Amino acid sequence: MLRVPRPGGYLPRRRGFCTLFLMIFVLSSILISCITRTNWALGANPKHAKPVLNSFAYQLMPHLNDHPSSLKPVFLMNGTRQNCDVVIGIPTVHRDKESYIVTTLTSVIHGMSDEERDKNLIVVLIAEIHMDYVRPLVEKIANTFKEFISSGLVELVVPSPFYYPDFENLPSNFGDSNKRVMWRTKQNLDVLYTMAYARSRGTYYLMLEDDITVKERFIEQILEFAKDKTISNPDWYVLEFCNIGGIGKLFKTSDLIYFMTYIQLFYKQMPIDWLLESYIADSSCSLDRTTGNNAPDPLFFPHDNPAVERVFTDIQIFRNHTPMKAYEGETFFWGMKPAKGSVVEFWFREPTNVVRYTFRSGNVMHERDRFYNAVVEALPIRKRKFVVVDTFDEFGFASGNLSLGPLVAIRIRVTRSSNYWVILSEIEIVPRVRQTSKEGKAVANA
Repeated sequence: MLRVPRPGGYLPRRRGFCTLFLMIFVLSSILISCITRTNWALGANPKHAKPVLNSFAYQLMPHLNDHPSSLKPVFLMNGTRQNCDVVIGIPTVHRDKESYIVTTLTSVIHGMSDEERDKNLIVVLIAEIHMDYVRPLVEKIANTFKEFISSGLVELVVPSPFYYPDFENLPSNFGDSNKRVMWRTKQNLDVLYTMAYARSRGTYYLMLEDDITVKERFIEQILEFAKDKTISNPDWYVLEFCNIGGIGKLFKTSDLIYFMTYIQLFYKQMPIDWLLESYIADSSCSLDRTTGNNAPDPLFFPHDNPAVERVFTDIQIFRNHTPMKAYEGETFFWGMKPAKGSVVEFWFREPTNVVRYTFRSGNVMHERDRFYNAVVEALPIRKRKFVVVDTFDEFGFASGNLSLGPLVAIRIRVTRSSNYWVILSEIEIVPRVRQTSKEGKAVANA
C-alpha cells in the first residue's frame, strides 16, 4: 500500500481518489475556472501538462511503469506563457496547523515589478494525492490570486498519486527514522516533478519552498547577478541566493536535465540539499587533470598541515562539514551564523614553529558564506593569552607570515555576529621544517 508522508502522520492512499471527493473537486474546479477565467484540466493532457523527464526515467524509477498516467497531472490550471526570464517552482503540501503558501506567493508577486509579472512564471505544485486536501488548497490559491492566475503569472499543477513509489519500502540510512526517510524522499520527487514541468518554459529556473519571503526587486537582482556570473564563468552549474536547504537556487533550464537525472538516481538515498551539494561536487571534478585550464573552481583546497591534538569550534556545524575534516583536507568547514566571540581553534600536538598561514572562507558555490568580521590569533608557547596577528579582508581571506616562535595553537575569532553562514574552504599552516645537511647538522629552512 502506498503511503504519503504527512506532517501529522501517514495516511494510506485511497484507490480511485475517493469518488465522492473527486466529483466535488471537479465541480469546484469548474467553478474556480469560471471565476478566474483560466484553463484547467483533470487527467487530461493539454500542452505543457505532462512533465518531460529524460528518456530513461522509467528505468531509473520503475514504479512509473505501474500506471500509464503516472506522469500526467490529475489537475492543472495553466496558461500559455512561454520564453519567460525566470520560472519559479514552489512545491507545497497540506499543513495541519498553518499554511504558508499564500504568504509566500504574496511576497513573491509583490516583489516583482509590473513588467516582471509579464515576463516570468510561478509554478505551484500541490504535492498531495488526497483530493480532500487538494481542493481546499486549490480554492484558496485560486480565489486569492485569481488576477495573477488569469494573467498567466501563476499556474497550479497536481501530480498523479501514481507518480510516487511505495514509501513503505525505502532504504534507511544516515540514522534517519522511517518518517524522515519518507518525508525527504517525497520532497525530492516533488522538486523533480516541478522542475520537469517547468523547465521548457523559460531561461532560468528558481527553486523555492512554500514558507519563504523575498526582497523587493529580487528578480532584477537575480538576473543581474546571473548575467555577471555568466560573463565571468559561463559554465556555472547553479547560483545560490539562500544558503538553507533547497531555497533560492538558480539553474539554467538548458542544464536542468542533468540535475534532474541526478535526483532520479539518488532520490531515495539523501535529502535534497545533500543531493545538490553532491551533484555540485561531482560536477566540479575534472576528468582531465593534466590540462587544468577548463577545470571548475574547487570547493575547498586541501593541505598537509602539522598534526593537531584537537580542533574546537563553538559555531554550530552543518552536517558533517567539521573543522577537523577541513583541517585534514577532506572537505570544507561549514557553520551556521557565527556569533560575536565564536572561535575555530587548532591546538597543535606539540609546539609548532609556524612561519606562514592561510585561511580562505567561502567557495565558488557559497560566495557569501565567509568570515566578514574576524581575526586570526596565535598562542605562543610562552604567552598566556592569544595575540591578534591578522584580520580577514573584505573577501573573507587572511594570509601572512609569522615569527612568534613555537605556537601552542592558532585560531579564528569572530568579532561581530554574522547573518550569514560561514565556510572555511582553505586552511594552510606551514611550519618551519628542519632538514639534515650533508655534514649531518640540523639546518632550519628559511
